[in-house]
Amino acid sequence: MTIPSQSIGSSAVQAKPGWYEDPEGTGKDRWWNGSIWTDVFHKAPRRSMYGPGYARSMRTGLNRSARIGSLTARIGFLLFLVFFLISALLGNQRTHTAAVGLLGFVVLSIVLGVAAIIYGSIGISRSEQTGGLGASIYAICAGSVTVLLSGSVVFIALLSLLHA
Repeated sequence: MTIPSQSIGSSAVQAKPGWYEDPEGTGKDRWWNGSIWTDVFHKAPRRSMYGPGYARSMRTGLNRSARIGSLTARIGFLLFLVFFLISALLGNQRTHTAAVGLLGFVVLSIVLGVAAIIYGSIGISRSEQTGGLGASIYAICAGSVTVLLSGSVVFIALLSLLHA
């Protein structure tokens, strides 16, 4: 059986008493009393391949930036859907004033999408301490989709104005 040791400088120092991986490869942790292995075992905690902060970062937590980003992404996408629904209902019967008003919905959804991306990015940087990684990733993805959809509508509208 191997003895747990900690390397300090050039010399190896015997490890302090504590739970260590069982050297016999049982997949459990075993108690080292400072001089010998005991017969006391317990199930080893799951080890994450992403590091110790990953599990904490996935909690919802108090990450204000992640919550704001998620909310602005939802509102921006909802405004885009309202624009799309009203445009479909009006069809070709919309006036110039209605078209300009509807374009305001799209521009506002672009602004909210960009805000969601920014707040989501801030949320990711704070997620290891406060949680909210999932909400931050959602905010960035939903904000990006909103910006792409709304931006394509504005681009198409500008092209139609240039060719009219």
